[in-house]
Amino acid sequence: MEKITAKGHFHVAHRQLGYDGKCAYVHGHTWRGTFVVCAESFPRLEDIDMSVDFGALKDIFKSLDHRMLVSSRDEAFLHSGLFEPEGVILLPGNNPSV
Repeated sequence: MEKITAKGHFHVAHRQLGYDGKCAYVHGHTWRGTFVVCAESFPRLEDIDMSVDFGALKDIFKSLDHRMLVSSRDEAFLHSGLFEPEGVILLPGNNPSV
């Protein structure tokens, strides 16, 4: 079994829908994560002994950086017009940070 690991971090904002406290307001976090890709074997790229372009894995972190995590139930935010849709990641449930 071959394993490829990429570590990174990204910054996101969110709010806790239905929460009675300061987390009900938009605030941000820095998240750190690890992507692990496993396979019996990986195909090699061209004539070099490289199975995955690490830049492609790092692009996953970049795609999450400086985004707004929004609950699909957050009608007030979704209809506010205060955001650019490409900057939002829509998630199910009241707590989009889980």
